[in-house]
Order: sequence, then C-alpha cells, then structure tokens
Amino acid sequence: MGKNLKTENINWDLGCMYTGLEDARIDADVAELVRMAKEFNAAYKGKLAETLGKAITDYASMGMLSNKVMVYLFLTQSKDTTDGKVKAKIADVERFEAYEYARAARKCHLAHERRIVGNVDRERGAPDDL
Repeated sequence: MGKNLKTENINWDLGCMYTGLEDARIDADVAELVRMAKEFNAAYKGKLAETLGKAITDYASMGMLSNKVMVYLFLTQSKDTTDGKVKAKIADVERFEAYEYARAARKCHLAHERRIVGNVDRERGAPDDL
C-alpha cells in the first residue's frame, strides 16, 4: 500500500526558464545571484539613506533571479516528489546560497567586531594590530 507521490496529467512547460536539471544556466544564475548579493552589500552598506531607491531596485532584481531558480526547481519537483536528482539540486542551491549569505553576514559581523575591539583597544592605549 505505497503512496503515489507522482502527479498525473500535469506537465509544466518550464523550457522558458531552463532545459533541465543539468542546464548550466541554473548554476550560472545561482553564481550571478551570489555576485549580485556581494555587490549589493558593498554598494549599499551604510549608504541606504542616500541610495534607497537604487537599493530597492537591485534587491528586487536579486529576488527575481532567486525566484526563477527556485520556482523552476520546485515545479520540477512537483511532478515527482520522489526524484532524488531534483531534491539534490534543490539542496545544493539552498546550501550554496545559505553558505554565501552566511559568509557575507559573518564578514560584516567580524568587521563590526573588529571596529568595536579597535575602539576599546584605542581607549586602553593598545595597538590596533592585535
């Protein structure tokens, strides 16, 4: 009495997005998304008061690209939820995005910590290069 986890009579035409799971454009779009996120951080960190409109536009572009990749993968998965290749690709993309975002956040956090430690050390008269 196994469950049927496949859909019947549903066929998404996703060719306008990607040709399949092996389409190199998926990985290229994920890499582009990470590049965009890094560029966004460099361009707008601490400058949103002057550049809010452009920041919103750029953030929306990143969201659209991320949505394109994930919608394609989730709709592909919806045809057969047992397909291990689709599950693996989703996990790869999510892991890669999470890693890159965490790395960027950690870099910002560490820079903030260094500033705080530097300020405290200067108040104590300690050298900045600790």
